[in-house]
Amino acid sequence: MHTGDSAIIGKREVEVIKLLVQHGKDESITGYLQALLVKPAVRVVQLQGELNTAAERNEKEVVRLQGELNTAAERSDKEVVRLQGELNTAVARLQGELNTAAERSDKEIVRLTAELQRTTSQYLNLRGLLNMRGVMEYIQETMSIRHNVTWKKYDAVSSWQAYLDKRPSLKQCLGKCNVDIATAPQALSGMYATLSGAIHNSHAPEGYKQAGLTLYIGYPLEDWRQCALMACLCQDANIPYEFRGDVH
Repeated sequence: MHTGDSAIIGKREVEVIKLLVQHGKDESITGYLQALLVKPAVRVVQLQGELNTAAERNEKEVVRLQGELNTAAERSDKEVVRLQGELNTAVARLQGELNTAAERSDKEIVRLTAELQRTTSQYLNLRGLLNMRGVMEYIQETMSIRHNVTWKKYDAVSSWQAYLDKRPSLKQCLGKCNVDIATAPQALSGMYATLSGAIHNSHAPEGYKQAGLTLYIGYPLEDWRQCALMACLCQDANIPYEFRGDVH
């Protein structure tokens, strides 16, 4: 049998009962047993009270913690809103700076392109090549340096093909002008023959004149396709040009 407050009758209580029996104290035994039964009930009430108190404390703690949690959540929401605002502001600022830089870059590209065109046309003019055939000869003589493509006079078509393969920007220009890329090498070779025949027959003085440093594109070219070929060659080689005449 266990001893302590959790037991109704322990060793000490048994000794008391034995003593009361020896002295014939029946009423005392009954009173004593009733007292022993009352003691655990009192303890139960006491424990129930403590349990209720602990429960109240727990409920208050839960309420307190929930309040702190709600406050923290509100702070977190406000922080998110604040940071989102800062992010939006930073994005707008950086986008503005980027747009400004892009505008500056575009203007710089235009300026440098104009300067490059002026320098190129000055060079061609000094060499007597600022004319349509001269432009083609300039490209022929420099393609080996610029792209490691050897110009073969007696195999012009394959030479133009090799050059086109090295100049995607030239292909892109021809495509925009609706010139068939597949037949462009033959067309370039044919255009050079057209310009050479005009010179040799003294039919092209007007067609080879230029105003200042701007190349005129027109007669003696035969059609719009040859004009487009020449314009794309000039554009790709950074040579300023204008269309003249009624070539269609």
